[in-house]
Amino acid sequence: MKKMLALLVALCMVLSLCPALAEETQELKDARSYINLMYKNKPASTPKDYEVIGSVPGDSEVFTVEWTTDSDTIAVVREESGLVKIDVDENNPKEVSYKLTATILDAAGNSVQISFDRLVPAAINLDLMTEEEIVNLAYTLEDGDKLPAMTALTGKIVAIPSPYSEEYKNITVNIQVGDLADKPIQCYRLTGDIAAFLEEDMEIAVAGIIKNYKGTIEFDKDCVIIPTMYAQSARVALFAHGTLEDGAAMSRPSTMKGLVVAIPSAYSEEYKNITVNIAVPGLEDYFVQCYRLSGEGAETLKEGDVITVSGTIKNYKGTIEFDKGCTLDHIMTDDELIAVAFGDAEDLDGLGALLGGLLGGEGESGEGLEALLGGLLGGSDSGEEQSAESAVMGLLNQLGVDTTGMEEEITSAVGEVKSKLSDLGSSAKGLFGSVKESLGSGLNKLGDSLGAFLDDINGSVEQVKDSAGSELQEMRAKLEEEYNKAVEADPESQDAKILGELLEASKSIVEDDQESVKAFFGKVIEILFTEFK
Repeated sequence: MKKMLALLVALCMVLSLCPALAEETQELKDARSYINLMYKNKPASTPKDYEVIGSVPGDSEVFTVEWTTDSDTIAVVREESGLVKIDVDENNPKEVSYKLTATILDAAGNSVQISFDRLVPAAINLDLMTEEEIVNLAYTLEDGDKLPAMTALTGKIVAIPSPYSEEYKNITVNIQVGDLADKPIQCYRLTGDIAAFLEEDMEIAVAGIIKNYKGTIEFDKDCVIIPTMYAQSARVALFAHGTLEDGAAMSRPSTMKGLVVAIPSAYSEEYKNITVNIAVPGLEDYFVQCYRLSGEGAETLKEGDVITVSGTIKNYKGTIEFDKGCTLDHIMTDDELIAVAFGDAEDLDGLGALLGGLLGGEGESGEGLEALLGGLLGGSDSGEEQSAESAVMGLLNQLGVDTTGMEEEITSAVGEVKSKLSDLGSSAKGLFGSVKESLGSGLNKLGDSLGAFLDDINGSVEQVKDSAGSELQEMRAKLEEEYNKAVEADPESQDAKILGELLEASKSIVEDDQESVKAFFGKVIEILFTEFK
C-alpha cells in the first residue's frame, strides 16, 4: 500500500510539470501560422531536393524549427546557413507519398506542429529508360508539355507527311519504335546528312525534344538524325546537359560512346591520364568532357577516335564532364568501325573493296562501275585484291574518264580523300557505325568526299577518252541486257527497279560531257543510299 502511495505521489509530481511542456503559447501559434503561410501553397510534387527554413523570428525570441518526414527514402539535413535541406531520392523508381512535419520549439521546451502532404514522383531518367518506356512516357504528356530533357530514339520510318525540302534542307517523317505501332513519333522538320535520302521502312536514330503538339507526339523542329550506334550515348549526354545544374552530379555511374572532338589536356606521363572531349556525331554542341581519363590506350588517343568511357558525370561550372577517375573502356579500331558499318565485306564485294580501299583496307572486287554494281546487286565473281588508287582509276575508266598519265594526281587525290575522312574529326568513320542500320550517314560523307574528288579529277581532264562513246554504248547494252533479264524473271522485283533506274540514268550520259558522267555517278551513289541496307 505504501509503495502504491509513493508511486501515485511521484506520478502527480510528473503530471504537474506536463502543462508547461504542452502549452501552446500565442507566439508559437503565430510561428505555426507563419510556417503554414509559407508552405501551404507550395507544389505537392517534389522531384528534386529543396530547402525549408530552420527558424522563425518571434517578438521575444527566435523559434527553432525541426523538420521530419515519415519516409526512410528522404533525408533531412540542417545546413550551415541555417536552412534545412529536404534530400529526396531523385532516382526513386516509383512514386513516394510522404508527410513533411515542422515542429516549432521555444526556449522553454514548448512546441507546436504542422504537417504538409508531399510526394516524390517516379524518376524520369531518360538516360536509363528503354526507348519503349520513353515513347510510353511521351504519350502521357498533356498538350503543350514536353519531356524534361532532349533524348534520342531509334525507329523505322512508317510515313513521310512532308517530303524533303531542298530549300530548307529538312523532312518530316513518322517513326515506329520497336513494336509500338499504335504510338508513332513524328520527327518534325528533321535535318541531317541523309535527310534527303529517307524513305519508308528505313531505320534511323533521331535526337531532339519530344513534346505533345495538339495531340501529336513529336520531336520538335531542329531534331537531327544521328548514327544509330550512338543512340544510347546520345540519351546520356542530352540528359546530363538538360538536367544537371552547376555543381550537381549524376547519382549513378554512366557509360558513353563518343567521337573524340578535342583534347584540352594532353596525356601526362607523370599522372598517366588525359583530358578529352567526346560527342555523338551530329550533337557536337552537347559534348562531354572526360576529365583526367585513364586506362589502356589513353596515351595514344587522338581526335577522331571512337571511344567508350565510364564514370560519374557532373556539371562543373557549366562544363558537363566525366569526373576525375573516369576510365577508358574501349577504343574502336578501323576494322571494327567498318565491320559495324558494312557487316561482312565478302557480302559487299566491289562496294566493300572500294570503301575499304579508301579507308586503308582491302577487300574483294571487280573493276570500277562493275564492282559498284556487283556490290549493289549481289556480288562480283572477281577475287582480286585492289588498292584504293586502282579501284578509283577503274571506276573513272568505266565512266569514260581518261586517266592516262594521271597516276600521281590520282594517288594524291585519294590521299586527300583519306585525309578528309579522317580530318572531319573522323566523323565519316564515326558515322560509319550507323550506315548499315540507318542507310549510312557515313556513306553520305563519303559521297561528298568522292564528289569533291571527282571535281578535282574532271577539272584537270581536257576530254574523255576517244573511245568513250563505244564504252558507254557497251555499258548501256549490258545494263539493258541485265534489266531485261530481271524484268523477265520478275518485273516487280527490286533488281528490276534498280536496273531500270540505272538504265534511264545511263541514257543521259553524253560523250565529252563531264557533268552527265558525274550525274550518272551521283545516281549510283543515290541508289546505294536509298536501296542498300
